[in-house]
Amino acid sequence: MCSSDLPFYAVVGLDIRLFKLLNVAFLVLSLWPVYLYARRTLPPVYSLLLIFALGFSTLFLANFDGFGSDAPYQLVSFLVLLLLLRIYDRRLDETNPWKWGLLAGFSIAGAYLIRPFGLAFLLAVAVAELLRKRRLTTFLVAIAIAFIPLMLLNNFLLHRDSSYAHQFTLSIPLIARHAAAYAGFFSYVFANPLSHHFRYLLWVATLLLAVLAVSKRVRAGSWIIELYLLAILAAISVYWSPSPRYLMCVMPIYMVYIFEGFRTLVARVPQRFARPLQVTAVALLLF
Repeated sequence: MCSSDLPFYAVVGLDIRLFKLLNVAFLVLSLWPVYLYARRTLPPVYSLLLIFALGFSTLFLANFDGFGSDAPYQLVSFLVLLLLLRIYDRRLDETNPWKWGLLAGFSIAGAYLIRPFGLAFLLAVAVAELLRKRRLTTFLVAIAIAFIPLMLLNNFLLHRDSSYAHQFTLSIPLIARHAAAYAGFFSYVFANPLSHHFRYLLWVATLLLAVLAVSKRVRAGSWIIELYLLAILAAISVYWSPSPRYLMCVMPIYMVYIFEGFRTLVARVPQRFARPLQVTAVALLLF
């Protein structure tokens, strides 16, 4: 049971059926901020197709019959991500750093209280600020002032983050094996009951599209999303046991990369081939 479930538990007690319904509600509601995130760089048709593919993916549906921190973190993490992107898009970190820094810090703390993965947001913002400004900014200080007391209270009153320490292993062979496993887990978005070969063929092709999109973003000076993704992948790669469910919170980001890479590819194809290529890609994805 995660901290987001505690108020619900205080009201209804340990009712497994209701907790599963709550879990489904978190998952379904998370599709809205995922759609808003996709719309930042994709047209409506692509964004709706992405939501459809995500919502009916094996990785997503597998969480409908359980409860835990994955579903609430899925919802809250994308709300936090949208908030951070809004702050940077409108340069609110510079025009009103205290107000938006404190708001960002409390929001990141909310994600962290649901799941320690929330620390990835703090790391991403800290590294991005230091890379961009080469100094400790007011915005970053405000985030730390809001986040650190809540983190300390959580460790004193609920549980200690240090209790996870023995579950992490700094072994190069283990990290390499886990990284390879998680790369393969990204194929779960194409999992189907018909053919594993079909799933991996799509995975190889779309992985190249995702790499194309990431390289384009990095060249454009994008940092926050990529640093957040890198922090999570680094953490789960040193965790003792890999699991595809740890990718749930980053799978929509990966899918947006795929669609962005595909749009870049289509733009480089002669016009007479662009439409057939789009139709074929949509048919394969839906199939």
